Amino acid sequence: MSGTYVLVKLTLGAQLLRDDAGYATALGPDVPEISKLEPAEIRRHLQKLRSLPDPVDAGSVAKPSVVIHEIEEALQLMEANFAAKTPFANGSGDGQRLADKLQDLYLRSALSFSETARECGCSF
Repeated sequence: MSGTYVLVKLTLGAQLLRDDAGYATALGPDVPEISKLEPAEIRRHLQKLRSLPDPVDAGSVAKPSVVIHEIEEALQLMEANFAAKTPFANGSGDGQRLADKLQDLYLRSALSFSETARECGCSF
């Protein structure tokens, strides 16, 4: 469940946070619970995923331990962008950087978590 939650939130973030208007929408008071992006809640789910073992033969798949660390870095940037409120218009480049990172992390974490679950016979 935690892996699914993280994947859904990464996808949601990549879709919602594509421009300054997306940040305004994500921070609005009328945001449905399902659409909220709360870095602290995502971190709680990542804590559960830390127990996943890294695959013995990761091959072309990133290890969960590496992906989880990169997701945490993205969450720090997300929080900074929320604080900035206009990460696209302010010239920092952080808006586009986060959008690209979230999309990449979604794909890599889906592969990583799936490979780990397959190898250890567990679910996430």
